[in-house]
Amino acid sequence: MAIVTTAKYIGGSGSTPGNRVVLNVSGADASLSASDFTFGGKVTNVNKIETVMNVGPSAVTVDGKIYETGRWELSQIGGVPLAAINTCVVAFDDAATGNVIIEFRS
Repeated sequence: MAIVTTAKYIGGSGSTPGNRVVLNVSGADASLSASDFTFGGKVTNVNKIETVMNVGPSAVTVDGKIYETGRWELSQIGGVPLAAINTCVVAFDDAATGNVIIEFRS
């Protein structure tokens, strides 16, 4: 399993609105937690999903919502709220071939 931070923009306090964290999750299901959003000892309190790019051949469920393969979904309503801050379950139909890029924001 790989959880890779591909990009981040973190303000001075770490929880400033508008902070962004982009994670690439691939090869296995994942349960994301505060440790996945901690940089330089500061936790970025993400509470919304801004973008989901499912680039693998498997459908994926992110925080309870299903995203088809080959789809790029960009929220134009200010982001989809997470069920809980800094917590997100990523589950693939076929975990071994799953590959998704998710942009989170605070």
